[in-house]
Amino acid sequence: KLEDYLVEWGLSLGTDNVIDYQNSYAFTNASYPLLKVKYADDAMTLAEDLGREGYYQFVQLGAARPVTCLYKTKDSRTTYNVIRTFDTAFTRFTATTTLAPSDWKNFQYNEETDTVGPFNLSAISRQVRYEGTTEFSSSVYLCGSTSFVDDYFISNIDGNNQQTAEFMIKLSKFLVASKQSYDTDILPTQLIFDTPEAMLEYKQRVHAEMAEKAEY
Repeated sequence: KLEDYLVEWGLSLGTDNVIDYQNSYAFTNASYPLLKVKYADDAMTLAEDLGREGYYQFVQLGAARPVTCLYKTKDSRTTYNVIRTFDTAFTRFTATTTLAPSDWKNFQYNEETDTVGPFNLSAISRQVRYEGTTEFSSSVYLCGSTSFVDDYFISNIDGNNQQTAEFMIKLSKFLVASKQSYDTDILPTQLIFDTPEAMLEYKQRVHAEMAEKAEY
């Protein structure tokens, strides 16, 4: 099973939802309420400029789960935190992952039912081997949010997710590298829509798909 494979690599995905009232936003032009997260310390030392101090990411609130590193180092594998919540985050079981832009205001921390953070939202487990003095590595990346691979966020549809595509390019370059540095290059094509008409067309399509899903 996938869960067993992740455990072998020292990673585990939680079942509850990550919520942070103090770092949630409902921008007027956004289709989703957004959860603000930051780069973990490991991300800023793991690879060249993978994460930067003072820069943040936004993910869809209500569709984010915590990621746990089960160990720091075991055999030839080492785990690293990449994306992390603020200290004010907490986890709670929710029956749905679809929240209206105003719903996040109803989620306040309850010490009887919730678990206080902070939490990892993504992590890397890296295995290193050597042939002579040449280093080779394999990596597994686990993320508790699909926002990082969602067109809505990568294409910066609402104008609030400028960092998503840049981070995913850097992460992909690191994951396919044979050692702990970038040894390949990935060039972006069109990361954001460059005309108002293209953006409007995409928003209309997204809203239509959401409305269709809501009917079932």
